[in-house]
Amino acid sequence: METTIKDTSFPKPPQLILDVVHCIKLVRNCLGKYRVLKNSKGKPIEFAYFEKLHDIQQNEGLHLATKINSQHIDYQSQVMKTKFAVQLLSRSVSKALDYLRLDLKHPDFLESEATSEFCLIFNDLFDVLNSRSIFSKFLKAPMQGKNRLIWEGVFSKAKAYIMGLTDSHGTPIIRSRRKIGFLGLLFDIESFKMMYFNYVENGPLKYILPYKCSQDHIEGVFGELRASRGNDNNLTTQQFSAAYRRLFMSTTIDLRNGNVVLQDDTKVPNFLDLPRRPKLTSIRKILDLEEDPFIESLVENLQIQNTEYTRDVL
Repeated sequence: METTIKDTSFPKPPQLILDVVHCIKLVRNCLGKYRVLKNSKGKPIEFAYFEKLHDIQQNEGLHLATKINSQHIDYQSQVMKTKFAVQLLSRSVSKALDYLRLDLKHPDFLESEATSEFCLIFNDLFDVLNSRSIFSKFLKAPMQGKNRLIWEGVFSKAKAYIMGLTDSHGTPIIRSRRKIGFLGLLFDIESFKMMYFNYVENGPLKYILPYKCSQDHIEGVFGELRASRGNDNNLTTQQFSAAYRRLFMSTTIDLRNGNVVLQDDTKVPNFLDLPRRPKLTSIRKILDLEEDPFIESLVENLQIQNTEYTRDVL
C-alpha cells in the first residue's frame, strides 16, 4: 500500500494521513448500516449486541462501567459526533460483552465473542493512533524506540484483522461501498510507520505523537464559524469575514461542543485571550460497597432488582 506523496520539493516525502477519529466513526457507521460483519473465521460481528447491552443496563438500572446510552445506539440523529463512535468501539464495551458471555452466561450473548474482539481491536488501534502526551503509558504512549514492539504489534494485528473482515455476503470490507474508514486506518498504519522510520529512526525526533496530526483543531474552528450564524453551512463572503474577525479578535474559541472534542491544551491563536470561567469541581462521596448488608440496602433504596448482575456491578 503506497502512502507516500510524490513531491520532490520536500526533503523527505510527506505521508498521506486520514483523520483517525473520523475513520473510527466510519467503521461504526459501516457496522450500524450493515448490521452484521464477519471476521476471518466467519464469526458474526453484530450491532445488535450493543442494543442488547443497552437494554440490559436500562432494565437493571446499572451500567457495566460503559458509557453506552441511547445516543450511542440511535446515533443517526448525531452521526457527526465522533465521541459516540469511540465510546461504542471501546475496551469497556468489550469487557462488558465478555462479562455477560463468560460470567453470567447470558443466553443473548453466547455468540458475542467476535463483536467483543472487534471492539478491542479498534480500541487498541485508536489508542496508539491517538497518542497525545509524552507522559502517557502503555498503548497511549508516544511512538518511540523503547515501545516499538508494542505499537508495531498493535499495527500488525489490526492490519491483518481488517484485511480479513467481510460483509454478510462474503465481500471483503475493504472492497465494499463502506470501505473508507477501514482503508483510512490501513493508510494511517503505514503512514505512521514510515514517519517513524524517516523522522525518529533516521531523523532528529525522539518520538511521534500521532494526535498532533489530527484535524480536531481546525474542525473546531469551522464549527465555531458555522455556529456564529446559527449552524449555517453556507456563509457568504461578508458573513465569513465578520465571523472570522469576531472569532479571532474578541474571544477565546470554545471547542467543547463541536463534533470533535479536543484532548490537549493546543490553543487557536487569537489577539485577546480572555480567561475562562473556572470549572466547578464536584465532590464525589466514596462508598464502601464490600459489606453485603450495605449492598442489600443500596439495592432496596435504588429500587433495582437484587440479581447477580446488580451485585457484581455494585
